[in-house]
Amino acid sequence: MIVLSTMYTRKYGNTLNSEFNLSNLFPKNTKKQNTPKTEPISTIQSDIQSVNISGISWVRMYIKWEKTIQIRAENLIKIAKLITQKYKKVEFAPSELQDVYKTISTQYKSSLSPSQYKRIKEVVKLFVDKGGKIEFVK
Repeated sequence: MIVLSTMYTRKYGNTLNSEFNLSNLFPKNTKKQNTPKTEPISTIQSDIQSVNISGISWVRMYIKWEKTIQIRAENLIKIAKLITQKYKKVEFAPSELQDVYKTISTQYKSSLSPSQYKRIKEVVKLFVDKGGKIEFVK
């Protein structure tokens, strides 16, 4: 034990005295500070809005072992473009986009009607779960 104490003192200096000080047991400031919790500002909305989709009419999503979906919704085209730019590819394995899907579905505020948004969300979820390929049609 003495050897360990000596080695610790040599490595970290004479700090053992302050570590065993009784004042460490009773902190001076026990008052809790009420700091307001601020939510991090989501940049996903601005990232999607800033995507340039000029020259793209619609997006085709080839879902593995399922059907091909063609979508003309501008916001979904922008999301697809953003994802392909981020990953630098157009083919995705099953569940590869799970984290992106969770982020977008929780933080993105769609301008579509609730019924349209629900339908598109189901299709995108199927694409994320099964994997597939994205194609942009001009």
